[in-house]
Amino acid sequence: MRTTKTDLRAYWLIRRGRFAKKKKVYKQVAAVVFDLTTAIYVAALVGYIGLSLFLTGNISEELAPFFAFIEENASKGYLLLLSVLPIRYIVRSFQHPGILFSTSEYQLGLLPFRREKIWAFIVVEKLLKLLLLYGSLAALMILVTPISSSLIISYLTLFAVYDLVMTVPQWKLFQKRFWVKAGWLLLFILSNLIAVILESELIGLVQLVVIILAHIVILPHLFKGINWERVTEISDYYIWNMLVVSKVSQTKFKKKKTYSILQNSARRKRSFATKLSIYHRLWQLYLLKNLGVITQVIGAILLMLVAFQFFEEWIYYIGMAIGIHVYSALCANLFQNRFHADVVEVLPWDLFMYKRTYFKWMAMGGGLLFLPIFSYFIRHWDVWAPFQLVFVISVFLYTYHVNMDKTIILLAKKSGFLQLREGLSLVLTILVAISHMLPVISLIAIGIVWALYFQLRNNNGNDPRSVV
Repeated sequence: MRTTKTDLRAYWLIRRGRFAKKKKVYKQVAAVVFDLTTAIYVAALVGYIGLSLFLTGNISEELAPFFAFIEENASKGYLLLLSVLPIRYIVRSFQHPGILFSTSEYQLGLLPFRREKIWAFIVVEKLLKLLLLYGSLAALMILVTPISSSLIISYLTLFAVYDLVMTVPQWKLFQKRFWVKAGWLLLFILSNLIAVILESELIGLVQLVVIILAHIVILPHLFKGINWERVTEISDYYIWNMLVVSKVSQTKFKKKKTYSILQNSARRKRSFATKLSIYHRLWQLYLLKNLGVITQVIGAILLMLVAFQFFEEWIYYIGMAIGIHVYSALCANLFQNRFHADVVEVLPWDLFMYKRTYFKWMAMGGGLLFLPIFSYFIRHWDVWAPFQLVFVISVFLYTYHVNMDKTIILLAKKSGFLQLREGLSLVLTILVAISHMLPVISLIAIGIVWALYFQLRNNNGNDPRSVV
């Protein structure tokens, strides 16, 4: 049996070789992009201008109200962040194992070296990097900003603690099926909504304690049921997907193999019962390939909608308007890109049928985003709350359909003008942002619902330019 010192020496040999290889690649990129003499002069000029601004421009005094605002709201939102942070790691578990266990480490485990020790070395290395990163960031923020050092340290400590305690749960969640991850994600979202509705600040602390205690159950089974092929493939991709190299060489790093989270499902092996099932399958395959982008956008909007509930009322209504605009734009972009990917690019298009089956999938994400909106109106319930809720949903549906119809016209290369409807959708989105001042605006939802109803009736002709 080899000693820990021998295992560590072998692991360090791999890490040193990887660092040397990356260093060589970055040197080649720097030689192509930068001229040494020009870079020195530019750095000196930028440093001189920055120092001059700070010494003579009184920037710190001008930004003092901004930093005071940040410090005041950051103090209020600390416990909120404590309860929201686990959602970030659950979302990441769809695409990232928590630690990068590459092919090199896996092959080292095939030799007389314990895989458990190698995994532990990676975790220790991650911890040291976190301490260096957050320590440097804390020192810089304390030096440059007037924000209190205790607040900065408490926030960065919170991030560091969660980065550490969520490593093991994220590692195990990465191995689970999609519905297991989705179930845990929904559970934590619901717990946050309960915390918001009850205005309880203890939910975050309870979550942290539960996560720490969960290690007692997880650690004995840490290496059971691990799909090492998938782990190493994803890890290799993240390790060698160097953004600078990709931009300079104008090439994309691609995974060697695409794993579908539903590839072993018995339902997928059944024959297609109807034409609709074919379209649903095509959307399923496409959306799974773009799941990372979708979860990032939805996660960002969801976090914004949860966080804005603790600010002024007008800020939350602006957040709802931004969420409607961003999510409807995402839906339209994904719909358009679908026809430039894989086999659909060379197949005939029934755009109406694609749109009809697409709505089911986008409604799932939209329903998730409306959970914090529901909780907000429950907390601020009055006689206008039901009308405002219907108004927000109606504006979202109208904006979604306008963006989709515009995309369909572009794809079908047909003549069509939607300037009036585009302008109306923009006006309605703005009305959402200011509807807290005039709740009577929400009565417009009745007109929007009737307009959508008649457009649906007029769409039976399946014309690609038809309006839904």
